[in-house]
Amino acid sequence: MNLKGIFHGYSDGSFRPFQPINRAEATKVILLALSYGLSGNNGSNLGFSDVDPNAWYMPYLRAAQALGIIHGYPDGTFKPEKTLNRVELLKMFLTAAGVNVPYCDSVPYNDTPNNGDTRWYIDYVCFASRNGLMYSDGSGRFNPGSPMTRADVADLFYQFENKGYNRNYAYDNYNNNSYPSYN
Repeated sequence: MNLKGIFHGYSDGSFRPFQPINRAEATKVILLALSYGLSGNNGSNLGFSDVDPNAWYMPYLRAAQALGIIHGYPDGTFKPEKTLNRVELLKMFLTAAGVNVPYCDSVPYNDTPNNGDTRWYIDYVCFASRNGLMYSDGSGRFNPGSPMTRADVADLFYQFENKGYNRNYAYDNYNNNSYPSYN
């Protein structure tokens, strides 16, 4: 990922793979990984009460919001410094990648029931499970609320690319088909 300019190390030369990644940082690396352009500063807080319109991350948030990749929380916040969890990462990344994620009516892991509380993310978890993008722990749990690290994000990018996915095609392992991801 460093060769593509997506992840950069710190001034001391370290990568810090096990450092948690926050929502603003994840938005940045997802957009860079998928070669999206950025949006200029218009002085807006994008409707998020907790962001600084002049913060380093705003060009990424502006682009991600315009593309429908981020939406924020029902209380009108984005929580840019909040550590990203597994399901937030999957939804952001697969949305940004243009993957048409099929509806899931199964239970992919024993800690991801398919119900009203999980409906916003269950399709993404099923897709990741069936396509080998993320795995369970040794006990068959997905741990949807677990914090993500820089290494976790880099691994998702690697798995996505290694499986042959790209921004032009999505893959449906339910039916062993590939299809264009953009209309």
